[in-house]
Amino acid sequence: MDDVDDETSPDIDDCAREPIHVIGNIQSHGLLLALSEPDLIVRHVSANVETLLDISAESLLDQSLEVAVGPSQFETFRAYISSGGLNTANPLRMHVGTRALTVDCLAHRQDGALIIEFEVPHGARSLGPVNITEHVRLPFSRMEREADIAQLSATAASEIQRLSGFARVIVYRFDEGWDGDVLAEAASMPTRSYLGLRFPAGDIPAQVRKLFLINPVRAIADAGSMPVPIIPNVIPSTEKPLDLTHSCLRSPSPLHAEYMRNMGVQSSITVSIIVRNRLWGLILCHHPAPRRTDWALRLVCRHVGEMLGSRIATVNERNALHERLAFRTLLDKCMPTMAAARPAVDAATQGARYLELLNSDGVISCIGGVVSFYGATVAEALLRPVIGELRELAVLGVASSRVLSELHVTAERYTANASGALYIGLDEQCGDYVLLLRREHVETITWAGDREKDVSAAAQGKLRPRTSFAPWRETVRGHSRPWTENDLDNARLLRERLLRMPASETSRRTQPSVRVFRSPRPNHQRHPVPRST
Repeated sequence: MDDVDDETSPDIDDCAREPIHVIGNIQSHGLLLALSEPDLIVRHVSANVETLLDISAESLLDQSLEVAVGPSQFETFRAYISSGGLNTANPLRMHVGTRALTVDCLAHRQDGALIIEFEVPHGARSLGPVNITEHVRLPFSRMEREADIAQLSATAASEIQRLSGFARVIVYRFDEGWDGDVLAEAASMPTRSYLGLRFPAGDIPAQVRKLFLINPVRAIADAGSMPVPIIPNVIPSTEKPLDLTHSCLRSPSPLHAEYMRNMGVQSSITVSIIVRNRLWGLILCHHPAPRRTDWALRLVCRHVGEMLGSRIATVNERNALHERLAFRTLLDKCMPTMAAARPAVDAATQGARYLELLNSDGVISCIGGVVSFYGATVAEALLRPVIGELRELAVLGVASSRVLSELHVTAERYTANASGALYIGLDEQCGDYVLLLRREHVETITWAGDREKDVSAAAQGKLRPRTSFAPWRETVRGHSRPWTENDLDNARLLRERLLRMPASETSRRTQPSVRVFRSPRPNHQRHPVPRST
């Protein structure tokens, strides 16, 4: 495995901010030119132009594109961009250079430049004549039949693996902290399995995720090939490199190329899974040898990714609707009982209903200065710091955290009974609230590699990608089960119902129960807003 030269390797701070969209290089299997408009003069060209077109970069710069492609193909290209060809996914088939080299031409505009990319179709993995039934309708119909996200993911992985011929295809879902869980895997040959493993967020940093949201298909033909520089390396008017955000030939960063080689991967395709305009996950195709793919194969993979995102959105919306309807039915059933509860058993009745409605382990309510407990709880005095923080975070009277110790360090003392809480504010002036608690949920996570060593420092403080992806288990404590968006929506609906109850019923809800004590009026001094949990 080749090492990246220390003098060009990014340092630890640069890794998180690496401007990969202006990397200044392309992959070696294609050719890039950037033109000014409307004159179609070549302002940038990749350094391999002489190899492919038998014309030097120096003699092509500041010349018409016609010099590179000839009069006939120049007019064909001019008609292509004039007729809206840039707005389609279909490339223009051209024959360029002195050898009339057959290429697929894709073009797009970026920051005032017309960027055209030539890819040689010969030798690339192709679908051949595009069979709509086999390549599009069949994958879509199979995915349409799946009713849950795990099976949807498995079907998408299997279909892309069948179409692409890559050795391994995995479907990878981001969590709230951008760590990624492997939900499905399809492989055509014996290879290490990543199914069920979790990859740390640092493997796909924020600037990479941003690009995946903008440009949903990324293909790397050979992680071991030398990148080809773009000449000149900066735009003279701005002194910045050419923006390759939408380029299909953009070279991988040295760090990512080494990361791939450490995984035993030489070529890849990455397809974004976008749900409700948010990057939900990725489809990752891996192959142990160099592998070029043509535009049609990449387009079909993109459509499968779009279909998967659409189906995930449908499944999520259907499940959320069912949960909302079930909650409303249960709420309608519980509210009369809660309103009619006799004082002697009021707290037990109310508490049991709260736990049933919001799937919690304990509840504390403070109404009119009277504090009532039910289930697995913690002394109200100990909870006051996190209650104050949740009150500040509340939106429409509701806030939650599954890691209370991140809100206030004192919460570490009672994680067993209360690692997470959902706050429902009822009367801010009086400090009335209901606090639902969830116990600690001890979780064992199996990471793809030691998370504590996801990167290893090399000589002179330089950053290197980790070399091990062997399963590594971590036990996570201090967390509760997560509060979902549905939990928060249901809590807001419950809050509305509680606020609409007549004052006499509200008064009866405050009767003493298992343990009751009067608490002083809360201090309404503003707290600084903590980081989101």
